[in-house]
Amino acid sequence: MTINWLFLLLSTVLLFPPLPVTGATRRFLKSRRNSSVKTPSLFKRWQNWVDLARGFAGAFILSSFAITVLPDVKGAATKALMVQACVLGLGVLLQVVRVNAGVVLVAPIFLLTGITLVYGGWDAGGFAVFVGWMFAIGGKSPAYQLPVMAVALGGSGYLLGMNLGLILNCGLIALPLLASFLFHKPLAFVTDEPPSLPH
Repeated sequence: MTINWLFLLLSTVLLFPPLPVTGATRRFLKSRRNSSVKTPSLFKRWQNWVDLARGFAGAFILSSFAITVLPDVKGAATKALMVQACVLGLGVLLQVVRVNAGVVLVAPIFLLTGITLVYGGWDAGGFAVFVGWMFAIGGKSPAYQLPVMAVALGGSGYLLGMNLGLILNCGLIALPLLASFLFHKPLAFVTDEPPSLPH
């Protein structure tokens, strides 16, 4: 296993959140328990599209260029995936858990959408992204997106062929949901309307 440190650093910079939750950003966070959270409002915030782009680009660079694995070396692929899992997992956690006058949990659905298109592949990952967003739009709540995308990814992977990268992808999608459960806090979404966060 050979690590290209330049590409590894570049993918890490892309996958890690660029800025903490500031007062300005906090004004655009809305809890999933707030009935006024609507999926279309997420598409109006430029920060979400930046998350989508850096999630896709960071995951693509990490999986394609940052680590080279020789096929005849036993266990090298697993070690490479472990390095990728550390970078991706830490990036997702830093995106989810924000500390600024208290803990705020942000749902990184755009970041995970970009990552899923890479690690889930265009078939299973593309299907999972499509189904997840269709439920979020049809159900008129972004809270449906992550759990549905995880189930769709696991189901399509089971039918089309499961691999370690896809399993890692499912685990990454589950991280925000697990954090919400452990902290007993609802996930918040970056929308176009400034709400009041619950305490």
